[in-house]
Amino acid sequence: MLNVRRKVAAALVAVGIAAGAGAVAAPSAQAAIRPGNYTYSVWDGPTRILTQPAVVRGNRIYLVHEQTWYEIKPTRSGGVVTAEMIDRRVFWRSGDGYAGVSYMWFIPRHKTVTARLTLTPTR
Repeated sequence: MLNVRRKVAAALVAVGIAAGAGAVAAPSAQAAIRPGNYTYSVWDGPTRILTQPAVVRGNRIYLVHEQTWYEIKPTRSGGVVTAEMIDRRVFWRSGDGYAGVSYMWFIPRHKTVTARLTLTPTR
């Protein structure tokens, strides 16, 4: 009986080690917005209605005209920024920069509250 308990305990330890090693070795599914200097633009249809410099450092973006650092939550294709708890900005990779949309009050795809966004790297 003691021998069976040892085998069960050893098997559980081995499974735990294997699971832990898999979790550590697993590649990240996140593709954060790359650090650098950008031009942040807001579009209403084909018309650019706002342009401002932006800086990305780690998982934060600084919008110069807003004079505010915002946290970026990395996603598989870019990142999500929540501003002032009412504005959600979702970005995805597009060319050498990022494209996205802005949802006011978390209402996706509602024409009166959605703007199109671009983050273009500056050279």
